[in-house]
Amino acid sequence: MSEAKILAKENMKPMINPDEKAKIAGMGDVIFGKKDEVLITLALGSCIALVLYDDKRKVAALAHIMQPEPLSSSDKISKIGKYVTTAIPYMITQLHKMGADIHNLKAKIAGGASMFVYAIGSDNKTIGEKNVEKAEQLLKKYGIPIVAKDVLGNIGRSVKFYVSTGELLIKTRNETYKI
Repeated sequence: MSEAKILAKENMKPMINPDEKAKIAGMGDVIFGKKDEVLITLALGSCIALVLYDDKRKVAALAHIMQPEPLSSSDKISKIGKYVTTAIPYMITQLHKMGADIHNLKAKIAGGASMFVYAIGSDNKTIGEKNVEKAEQLLKKYGIPIVAKDVLGNIGRSVKFYVSTGELLIKTRNETYKI
């Protein structure tokens, strides 16, 4: 067990604390926070939680991303955060409007698990692998470094991002840890 792992009893604490200024992202949502706010998304399987943040200006965005990109150009985009290809540009634009320095943005990624054996595409990649791969490609294109990630595997995750500290708390069925 690494130093970043928290004691097992810590895992019993709920993700949502009524004393915190929390915002919760559902599937396909993008949420934004400042200073002392906490950004949360629950029950990530093959979906990924992507956090972009400016640790100097204390602003952040969290997206609960479901798929790498629309299947066709005619797909109606009902939620901007549903796809990696729509979420990232939107997050960057909105963070800039909130005062973020685009050159100071950093990323953290969690999720992308392979929850079901049969969920492999014709290219032998799972949706989770495709989500992570597309996010890494786009972040590289925009020059945003990934400073931490906890991806793939076969276990679901829930995450909580502390805007004030830049810490991403990850909770699985068996443990809780920070990246």
